[in-house]
Amino acid sequence: MSGRLLVLSLLVLLAAAPAAAQTLEVGVSPVEIATEIGDEHALDVSIVNRGSQPTGPLVAHLVVIDPSGGGSADAEDWTGELNRPLSSLEAGESINLDWDIKPIMRGDFIALITVAPADRSPIDPASSPAVYFAVTQPTLLVSGATVPVSIAVPLIILAFGWWLLRIERKRVAALAGFGSSAS
Repeated sequence: MSGRLLVLSLLVLLAAAPAAAQTLEVGVSPVEIATEIGDEHALDVSIVNRGSQPTGPLVAHLVVIDPSGGGSADAEDWTGELNRPLSSLEAGESINLDWDIKPIMRGDFIALITVAPADRSPIDPASSPAVYFAVTQPTLLVSGATVPVSIAVPLIILAFGWWLLRIERKRVAALAGFGSSAS
C-alpha cells in the first residue's frame, strides 16, 4: 500500500507544479577564435523560441569573462552594442544576429550571449555556448623584412659615421692650415 501512496503523492505533486517556463535556445558560431588585439570578428547568433507561447519582448546581452581573473574583461570595451532589444518571438520562431566583437587585450577570454525577457515574463534566461577567444599581441615586424632591415640599418649607421668623420677631418685640416687637401 505504501508504494501506491508514494506514486499517488508524486502524481499530485506533478499536477500541482507550475507550468514550465518558455524555453529559449541560443546558439553561436564560431565557438573558438584565435586572434590579435584589435581584430574584429562577427559572431553569428541564433535565438529560437522552443516554447509553445510567444516570448514577449527580449533583450540579448554580451558577457565577456576573463577566466584567469587577472584582468578586466569589460564587454563595453569589446563591442559597440552591449545590449540588443529584440521583439517577441512566436512559438517556434527564430531570429539571427551578427554581433561584432573586437578584443582589446591579450589573454584567454570567454564570451557568452545571454537572452532574457525585457519585461516580467515568466521566461527563464538562456545563454549561448561559450566562445573561447585566444588573443595575442599584434605582430609588428613582418618577417620578410627582417633580413633587409638587419642589413640596411648597420650600413646607414656606418655611412653616417663615415660622413661625420670626413667632415671632422676637413675641419681639423682647415684649422691646422693644410687647406682642404684631406679626403
